[in-house]
Amino acid sequence: MELDKPAIAATLVRDLPLFAGFSEADTSTLLSVFEPQRFDDEQKVFTVGAQSDFLRILVEGALSVRSEDDELFEVHPYAPIGELSALTGESRNLEVVAKGPVLMLAVAAAALEKFLREHAQIGFVFQRNLLRLASRKIGRDRRRLGEMRENIVNTQKAMKRMREAILESEDNPLHAALFEELDALIEQNRKIHYLVEPSRLVPTAVKLPDGVERPVLALSTEWLYVAEPPDSVKVDAELSMTLLLDGQEIPISGRVEKSDSVQAIIYLDEMIPAYEEQLNRHMARAQLLDVVM
Repeated sequence: MELDKPAIAATLVRDLPLFAGFSEADTSTLLSVFEPQRFDDEQKVFTVGAQSDFLRILVEGALSVRSEDDELFEVHPYAPIGELSALTGESRNLEVVAKGPVLMLAVAAAALEKFLREHAQIGFVFQRNLLRLASRKIGRDRRRLGEMRENIVNTQKAMKRMREAILESEDNPLHAALFEELDALIEQNRKIHYLVEPSRLVPTAVKLPDGVERPVLALSTEWLYVAEPPDSVKVDAELSMTLLLDGQEIPISGRVEKSDSVQAIIYLDEMIPAYEEQLNRHMARAQLLDVVM
């Protein structure tokens, strides 16, 4: 069946922020590079970690957006699928599966980029709309993170009050177990346990045992994520290394939990207090500069 692209274009212009500011004629021109794609019931459109290779527009049917555990929500026509990651090349964070027969319009990322270069005015409006969508998404994420941070702080304070109440109350067989559980939760919620992605303005690297230096992708006082590790970094290996923190050096050691061509994940041994304090100052500075810039 031939798709009525002019009718679809009119709907996209009217209903979708991605096509705001387009004329129906320009939208039809853009849709000329899209081709129909059909998916059967329970067929995967993409999976977690997959490379973003297509921008799709759902025309008929429904899609299930899933995490590792369950369905998060359904998507119904008309809706763009993967509009941001298709042009940034970021890997997928969620899985999308067809719920019944599905029809979409799809264009490969490379073909879309070529079209946008050759049609500058359409490309300008399309990229502007993408930036607006990204900005709104960042704003929503920041609000959610702020709410989550406030909830964590309030929970932390409540657990500390409960711990103090247990210490002050009459002893009974439950006290020791409850106190230990609360103490462990309070420790786990401390900021020092959260991974920090270093800002580019704050050089952060690690010198591995063979002298090879690699950038640090993320770190905390417990975990170290190393970019593009050499073959000598193998799973279960015990490593002694040196953190290179913007001109400072900290000796560390740890066990390799995972390693491939992209990254190595290392669980760090406990540091002496002076080195841990030095690392915490570095991470705080990295976070601050990342927010400011």
